[in-house]
This record gives sequence, C-alpha cells and structure tokens, in this order.
Amino acid sequence: MKTKRSWKEAGRGRIQRETGENGRIIYQNHSILQENQKNLHENLRNLPENWKNLLEIPGILPENHKILPENRKNLTEIPKNLTENRRNLVEIPKNLTENHEILAEVRGKQKVAAILNVMILALAPTKRSFIPATDADFDEWQKNFVSKLSRNFTLPDGTAPILRVYLSIPDEDWNDLLNRQAIWNSDFARGGKEADRRVSEVSAKKSTRKTFQKFLRDFVGEHIRKNKKASDEIKRALKITIPDTEPTEKHSTAPPIVAFANLGGGIVDVHFRRTSDQTRSSMIDGYVAELRYVIDVVLPDEPDLIPSKTTIESTKSHFKLFLGVPSESKRLRAYARWRHKRKAEFSSGWVIVGEIVIS
Repeated sequence: MKTKRSWKEAGRGRIQRETGENGRIIYQNHSILQENQKNLHENLRNLPENWKNLLEIPGILPENHKILPENRKNLTEIPKNLTENRRNLVEIPKNLTENHEILAEVRGKQKVAAILNVMILALAPTKRSFIPATDADFDEWQKNFVSKLSRNFTLPDGTAPILRVYLSIPDEDWNDLLNRQAIWNSDFARGGKEADRRVSEVSAKKSTRKTFQKFLRDFVGEHIRKNKKASDEIKRALKITIPDTEPTEKHSTAPPIVAFANLGGGIVDVHFRRTSDQTRSSMIDGYVAELRYVIDVVLPDEPDLIPSKTTIESTKSHFKLFLGVPSESKRLRAYARWRHKRKAEFSSGWVIVGEIVIS
C-alpha cells in the first residue's frame, strides 16, 4: 500500500534527478571544451604558416594570370597538332611505298653495275703468263724449255748450234737450272696428284715449284728476253710468249697407258696414265679418260662401232667397272684414249687395252 510522500520529499527527488542529468551534460560539455582547446592550440601553431601563404597569394596570382593565356594558346594548338599527326600517319604508307620503290631502283642499278663490272673485266685485256698454272702442264713446259736449250737449233742461215751456247748462257747459270730441275722432278714425282702421296711430300712439291718458277722467270728475263739473239722463232720454241692455246705434244698425240685388274665379283679396276708418269695413274687437265669396251665378243676394227652403253668417260684416271657377277669368266676387251672436253682435234689417238678374263 502506497504511502503518500510530502511535497518536500517529492521536490528533493526531482532535484536529485535533474542534478544527475545536468552533471552528465556538464561532463560532455567539458569534453567538447577540451577538444576545442586542442584545436585552438593547433590553429594558433599553424597561424604563422597560413599567414605566410596568404602573403604569397598576391605574388602568385599575377604569375598565374600570365601563364593562363599561354595555356589557352596551347589548348588551341592541340587540335592543330592532332590534325597534323593524322596527316603524317596518312603520309607514312606513301613514304614507305616510295622508299621501297627507291630501294628497288637502287638494287637494280647495283645489279646492273655489277654486271657491267663483270663485262668490263671479261672484255679487258688480261696479263697472261707464259708459265702454265697446273703442276702437270708446268712440268711439261719446263721439260720442253730445258730440252730445247740443250739441243741443236736450226737457224735461218742453215747452221744448227746448241741453243744455250748460241744464246751465250753462262755455264754457272745453266748448271744451276739443271740442278733445280732435278729437285723439281724428284719432288713432283713424290708429291704429284697421287693417292699414295704424303702431306710432307705435297708441301715439298709446292715449295719447290714456287722457288723453281721464280728462278725460271728470272732466267728467262736475264738470258732470253734481253738477248738480241733470241728471235721470235726461238721464243716460240721455248714457249715463253703466251700460254699455248693447244696442248703439248704428249697431251694431244700420245695415247694413255691403260691397265685392267680384277677385284672380284665382276668388278674391274681401271688405271689410266701418261707415259711420263711410270706406273702411277694421272689425269690431264681439260681431258677425260674414255674407255669403250666389249665383253666376250671380238673387238671391232673401229672404236666408233662400239655402242654408247659400253662407253665410259671419267674425269678421274683411276676408276672401276661394275660388270656384275654374270660377266665372270668372260673376256673384257677395250679401246682407250684421252678425249679433250672442248676440241675433238686435241684428243689423243686410240689404244687397244690388253684383254683380261673377268673374275
């Protein structure tokens, strides 16, 4: 059962409630006041910097006003530059096409120039040496040179003195020539184009040819070209004018020496050689070794009667005939010659090769 309070008690309770609410509000206001004080202190600390910035504004504004028209001008130029760039992009393919055309024209001119240079070189007179290039031809040339000088030579007046005596070549120089020729003959025999040669022999042959060839040039210059007795006829006989347009006598007239050897299984080994090369196979520059053969029939009277299917042409002097097992115990007969690659009149005569029984 509720008791009735007096008005004093009621007023005291209201005052207490209001005092508690006010205390809370006062606490909040105190916190806000502290925050405001903190911000005030921060603003006071920043005030000098802000004041400095305010003082700089009047100086910055005129500068910005001055830059503003330039910026506006630049903004106006941008569309123009874009248009120019677009036009340049359009021109690039045209320029590339033109450059390709120019490049093609230059290349064409370069090709024409190269062709003209080749034609000029081909048509220009060349310095021709009287000494042949290949070792085999050089060997034939030097043999002819020494042989002609050591023999009698018929002069226009009918006399026939020994040529080196007639040309007044000193004995000392003549003997030096003979000694150098002997060294060359020895080194060329060992280091020529042979299958069984050694590297040292090839090197010796090259070195000997180099020194011998220089000696021959000096010998010709001293005793032949400057010699008033050396007529054109003598120079032609010694072959010191220009290189021969025809092969030497051995190259053009002497037929090869050919030998057969059985290897078994219907295979026959064939060796071509020149008479000056003893037992070694040897090839002549500008020629091929030609062999026309028949098997177990009589050799025709003429090589032209042998069919082309049994005609062999080889660029090597040592080659093989693969006749097959069915040919064993049958007789192989053949004609052989040196055939010139370009001029038939330079080819050698035919020779009959000794027959063998195929095994």
